[in-house]
Amino acid sequence: MGLLGLAVFLWLVVSLFRYAVKNLRDGREGLIALGLISGIAGVLVDSLFSSSMRWTGPAFTFWLLFGLAVAATGSKETSPKGQDRKPRGTLTHAAVISVVVVCSVLLARWHIEKYRANIHVGKGLAFLDSGSKTEALSEFRKAADRNPRSVVALYLLGCLNVEEGDFPAAEEWFRRVERLAPDFANIHEWRGYLLFHLGDLAGAEREFKICTRSKGTVFIHSMLGRIYSAQEKWDLAAEELQEACRLAEGVPKSEVDVDVDPAAGEKVERPIEATAAVGAGAPGWFDQDEAANACIMLAGVYYEKREHEKSIEQLERVEQGTLTKKQASRVSQLYNNIAWHYAREAESLDRALDLCEKALRLNPPHPELIHDTRAWVYYQKDNLQEAEAEMKRAVRMAPENEIIQQHLLIIQRAVKGESKKIDLQEVK
Repeated sequence: MGLLGLAVFLWLVVSLFRYAVKNLRDGREGLIALGLISGIAGVLVDSLFSSSMRWTGPAFTFWLLFGLAVAATGSKETSPKGQDRKPRGTLTHAAVISVVVVCSVLLARWHIEKYRANIHVGKGLAFLDSGSKTEALSEFRKAADRNPRSVVALYLLGCLNVEEGDFPAAEEWFRRVERLAPDFANIHEWRGYLLFHLGDLAGAEREFKICTRSKGTVFIHSMLGRIYSAQEKWDLAAEELQEACRLAEGVPKSEVDVDVDPAAGEKVERPIEATAAVGAGAPGWFDQDEAANACIMLAGVYYEKREHEKSIEQLERVEQGTLTKKQASRVSQLYNNIAWHYAREAESLDRALDLCEKALRLNPPHPELIHDTRAWVYYQKDNLQEAEAEMKRAVRMAPENEIIQQHLLIIQRAVKGESKKIDLQEVK
């Protein structure tokens, strides 16, 4: 209510205490009045250290005590005996009573609707705790209908619509929250995630940067890392993900529990891109293990920067814990990508074989791709028999994959001496 509201409030409080001291009665009524005044003083002191007065129940109780205290400390002035009182106008009296009754009913209805909205919010939170998101959405909508200014209900509706993938609805709920409470900090984290999925990377970056001014969480820095990765700003991505990894130690489940595809625009090296089965899904990022997710993303950024040893270091660190199926798939993919790079450049070939073995131990969804890479490593080591054996394993695992079949023909011609050694830079 601003400075004017503060001035009016302080004027009312000061006036009450002055009036109470001046007109405090003796006896039982005086003790009741003194108790009411003490209660008001207690509420005021408590409000110096809490925000209870912002809620409907405590505020209503405060003003109820305020009114009772005024009534209990009223003066007992009476008219002198024999002096006739001026009769009040019946119509005026009835009009005043009618206005008071109507205002009281409207005020009571307004408070009742707020209480009912709070009840629906409580029910919605209970449904969320039990995992019933559909019922929770229904309760939060009822709360918003009862009290369109319930910031908590509007905010939770936006969050749930983000998790359900209804991004336009979520954006509308968040807009309503911003209009009612521009300084509501939690909204920036969710809006950043929303804008990221709508493809507005600049807007998402802006929202998450606002979040970092007041707090830094694994999720926030991981999302900034994803945003910079999508824009191929690898140095900035590495900086954010390093911070996420640092914070991830001992950090519980993310505030936003989602399961999404890698950042838009992420490059997937050959042979994954060239030989993966059509429709194979990319591994998800955000599971419950935030530390592993941040380290896997950081390993991916190091791979893009061609800092392969740093990438391997992060992947080996991740392997020390328990991985989900999707996390293991992504780790296996990165091991395979680094091994393929070594094979293509004809360097660290023994290291490449070791990485292929690590990738296979993680039970990837497409092991034929790792066998394909390992075949080319043996090819570069001039061990053509092993190269042919590995490629045949890949063909048996994915007989429908025409690219792997072509690779087998290339190696078989090399075994027979029918072709010169080829440059792997030309291999798809």
